[in-house]
Amino acid sequence: MAFLDFLDHSYEQVNLEKIEEKLSYELCRLKPDGIVVAASFGVVVVGYYLSTHNHQCHQLILIDGFETLPTNDELNQFANQLPTNQYATLQDYYNRMLEENEQQDMKLLEILNHNLSFYQERYHTKLSNENMISYLRCYSNYSVKNTLAKIRQQVNQLIIYSSIALPIPHEKITPDNHLLMLTNPKILTNQIANL
Repeated sequence: MAFLDFLDHSYEQVNLEKIEEKLSYELCRLKPDGIVVAASFGVVVVGYYLSTHNHQCHQLILIDGFETLPTNDELNQFANQLPTNQYATLQDYYNRMLEENEQQDMKLLEILNHNLSFYQERYHTKLSNENMISYLRCYSNYSVKNTLAKIRQQVNQLIIYSSIALPIPHEKITPDNHLLMLTNPKILTNQIANL
C-alpha cells in the first residue's frame, strides 16, 4: 500500500517532475491487480499522469476533483486573498473549516487535526498557502473531466464518484458524501470488496 499526500514536507521541491517521479515509482510498485484510489487533488495528479503517460492501470477509483483548476493568472489573484494558515486555538481552526453542526462530528475533527502542526505557540496547517499555490500551479488550467475518455482507455476497471456532471458514467455524490468517504468509508470499502 502506498499513500501520496500533498503537504509541505511531501516533496523536496513542489514541481511537476518531482510529483510525477514519486507517482510513477508507486504505480510501478503496485501489483498487477492493484487498486488505485484517488480523491480531490489526487484525482488531478493521477488523471494528469495517466493522460500524459502510456501507463496501464488495473483498477482505478476516482472521488471528486473533476473541476478545472485555476489558470496562473487566477492563482496570482487567489494567492493575495488567502486566509491565514495559523490559528491560536483548535476552535479557531474548526470555526474556519466547518459549520457549527459539523463540529460535533468527532471523526471529522480527528481528520482535521491531522492537518495541523503545533509550533511557536500556534497551530499551523501542514500545507502552507505558498505550497498549496505551488501544487495548483503544476496543473493550472487542467481538467480531469476533459481527459476522462483517454484515461478510460488505460484502465481495466474505472469507478468514478463525482459531485459534478461528467461525460462518462459515474456515481453521483454530494460534497457531503465526499467527506463521508473519509469519516465513514463504508461506501468505498464495499466498492473495493466487490472488485
